[in-house]
Amino acid sequence: MSQRTEIFLPTEIIIEIVSFIAADDPPRRSQVCLHACCLVSRQWYSASVGLLYAEPDFQQALTFEKFIATVCPPIAAASKCKTRTRNLGLGLGSLVRTLDMSSLVHNSTKRVTARLLGRVKEYLEVFIAPMDSFSINSLASLSKCYNLEELDLSLVCSPLPFIRLKKAIRHLDKLEFLSLPTSTTILVEELTDMPWPPRLRRLRFSGSFPKDSMESFSWPEQLSSLTLVFCNDLSVKSISSLICSRHLGRLRHLGISYANSFLQPESINAVPRFLPNLRTLIVPGDLLQDDFFNNLNGTPLSLEYLAIERGATFFPSLGFSERSLISALDYGLSNLRAVIFDPVYSKHTGSGIFNSINDALKAQWKRRSPGEFASREFEIGAFLGDYSDVF
Repeated sequence: MSQRTEIFLPTEIIIEIVSFIAADDPPRRSQVCLHACCLVSRQWYSASVGLLYAEPDFQQALTFEKFIATVCPPIAAASKCKTRTRNLGLGLGSLVRTLDMSSLVHNSTKRVTARLLGRVKEYLEVFIAPMDSFSINSLASLSKCYNLEELDLSLVCSPLPFIRLKKAIRHLDKLEFLSLPTSTTILVEELTDMPWPPRLRRLRFSGSFPKDSMESFSWPEQLSSLTLVFCNDLSVKSISSLICSRHLGRLRHLGISYANSFLQPESINAVPRFLPNLRTLIVPGDLLQDDFFNNLNGTPLSLEYLAIERGATFFPSLGFSERSLISALDYGLSNLRAVIFDPVYSKHTGSGIFNSINDALKAQWKRRSPGEFASREFEIGAFLGDYSDVF
């Protein structure tokens, strides 16, 4: 038999190979392949281990258990391990960039979650908290995740005092996105001098707030995108007190989900009066009615993108006619470039409303600015699809 000759690959080539594997979809399959790559040789291990731990997938409970046993074993178990093995686990925790625990319900405990955050805090950039095992105990570890850029607490069930949460994140200088828990309760009088993270630009706002004192609420200075979802009261008076603050002068993107209590068409109609400089507005289609467009007069809004998301009803329906929207293009919506419909409204394309709005927008921009229309025609009109890219 001929002797097998080992072929040496430069590390740069191996990195290209494992990077291609890491980009595979679904993530579970790429995790299995990256684990296999780590077992090939020391060279392959050094090229693969960072990608293996960068974004662990916890869709299977057993995967999470093995991850915890490696990165942060119980203190009793860790004390029995050799020093080299224990240090290895601590080092692997620093490789984690995205920690998505949204699929975990009863697989972790509050103590384990707090300890895990302490092990991965060094270079963690994105954290999505679990439903049941994130609590006030985790705030101390969270406050030390200085490289965190995105923090999603929307699934958290345990009540978190808002002032304690804000105190924990105030020194996270790289944080740009925050999603509040649905159980959030805001007391304005407690927050007089408590600063926000300096780079916070996008906020997902949920919970309850005092509608009589929100005018003095201090919003993040750099806030440009605000999404209202799972608010306990978003009636006309409440949303008016929420968005009338002078601190929202930089706001350019506003999303209002159908999943808000006491939301009504008049709540949507109040938005242009307080936020005329919005660039993007996302609202439920069944609550966007003709009055919204008919009330637009005077100075044209800065609105460029209007996204129509699904409503609360099982069968999607639009609360406005294409005629009222198209008429508003001559005055209040003269800067509008695109109307983006949620795919649930695809049946309306056959009725002509989609095509009518599309033709009207293209005709307006072709007449108004032929040069810009020619270069950006693909961005102008009516579209069906995901509107998250406009935020």
